[in-house]
Amino acid sequence: MRRWQDVGLVLLALSTAALVWTAFRALDVVPAAAPMIAADLGAGIPDEAGATTRPAAPSAAGAVTQSPTATDPLLRARSVLDRQDRTVVLVLGDSTGNDRGEWTYRWAEALAGSRPTAIAPWNEWTEDGYVEAEVLSGEGTGDPGLGEVLVLSGSQTGARAGYAATRMELLAPEVPDLVILNLGHNNEVGDVADELQDTVDALRSRVGDEVPVLVTLQQPQAGDQNAEVRAAVARWAQQEGLATIDVAERFLSQGEPETLLTDAVHPNDEGSALWAEVVGDALEAP
Repeated sequence: MRRWQDVGLVLLALSTAALVWTAFRALDVVPAAAPMIAADLGAGIPDEAGATTRPAAPSAAGAVTQSPTATDPLLRARSVLDRQDRTVVLVLGDSTGNDRGEWTYRWAEALAGSRPTAIAPWNEWTEDGYVEAEVLSGEGTGDPGLGEVLVLSGSQTGARAGYAATRMELLAPEVPDLVILNLGHNNEVGDVADELQDTVDALRSRVGDEVPVLVTLQQPQAGDQNAEVRAAVARWAQQEGLATIDVAERFLSQGEPETLLTDAVHPNDEGSALWAEVVGDALEAP
């Protein structure tokens, strides 16, 4: 008899639950879990610029990745440098930008004229991190609304285009807001694109897909011996949808580009100043 009573109670509970659910449906009440389900299906989320992107999704390793926006990479790079937040710029390069008198440092000095700016050079001796950052300007004299900039000058003498691929955790100790690739002088035309791809793949794995990446088309060597390599870099950048900063074109437009070199490869003082100017012009908001 007790067993039949238990069965009756179970049936009564099931009937009650069915009646409650029917009542909710009639009142058009949405269960609390429904918004989470919608997000999992990839509902669009407007970003700050009003563009719609899908929400971040976990990768196979469990890390969160994001889909890139369709915004022009150069415009995105300019917007990064025109905001109030702290900005980290990572330069991955070779010996044309590692020295204090070369373009990376000079460009940072130009930034320091209008905002707080510091630069941290890569330790080329140990190759295991950056030396202490040098503060170029604590305040700046321009728009007080602009945030501080830290330039991570990750340039190594003799670096090939794939140098950073196996050192990305050291070269990018934090997620940068902008990356500039200044590579190619130490490569051949047949391998430069593959090595650049290795570097970008490692970079994306480290910092995600949202960080804008720019590529310099490096200055002509003596006799423009690197013309074919530079063309290969430009083709690769175009295929990857990356904006380029055409330093070579500005050197060539001077008429005698070899007068801007200190040897067969490296720019002299005037050439480095011109290089920094080209980068600054490219990243300055119109």
